[in-house]
Amino acid sequence: IAETGSSDPFAGTPTLVSVPFDTTGGNGADGASTEPVASANGRYVAFASTATNLVADGGTVGRTSIYVRDMVLGTTFRVQAPGAEPDGDSSDPDLSDDGRHLVFTSEATNLSEVGPSAPADTNGVADAFTVNLDTDGDGVIGDITINRFMSTMNVAGGSSQARISGMGERVVFTAHQDTLTPTEVPTVLDGDFVYYGYLDN
Repeated sequence: IAETGSSDPFAGTPTLVSVPFDTTGGNGADGASTEPVASANGRYVAFASTATNLVADGGTVGRTSIYVRDMVLGTTFRVQAPGAEPDGDSSDPDLSDDGRHLVFTSEATNLSEVGPSAPADTNGVADAFTVNLDTDGDGVIGDITINRFMSTMNVAGGSSQARISGMGERVVFTAHQDTLTPTEVPTVLDGDFVYYGYLDN
């Protein structure tokens, strides 16, 4: 927070984002937190952390998960399917300007729902995911829906480096094997390929 008349945003006292859910004992987060991104107005901050005490459900020691903190309400939640801690490391979050939409990369296989048009995540590598952080649209984040990029298939080689536009309508990501454009590429090529897509908000 800047002091009056200062152009330095940290001339005053900065606000800690990676705060344990229980601060009564004066303890700090018990793991490293990195890769912060903020919504345009600064209310929502997403970040990666290995801490196990940021939410009441705890966490697996040594595992990195994505967390989102509401700086106005002072609440933090982990990005996960209902009642299930992600079973792999997650990283590289990015937020839309309003903070409602999040993208990130994860090795977890239990983040998104499985159904007739959404097979289980079995490619054995990291994938990019998109999250609606306010599914019911009531203006309060926390009721989330997670979808894997290209959820109707398992992308060989996986996907990563997802970024979302400010309006939350467009995404870009990197696929690590080209199996997505068979009409443009006659054979499957190994390497890194950048793709652009639309979100159905």
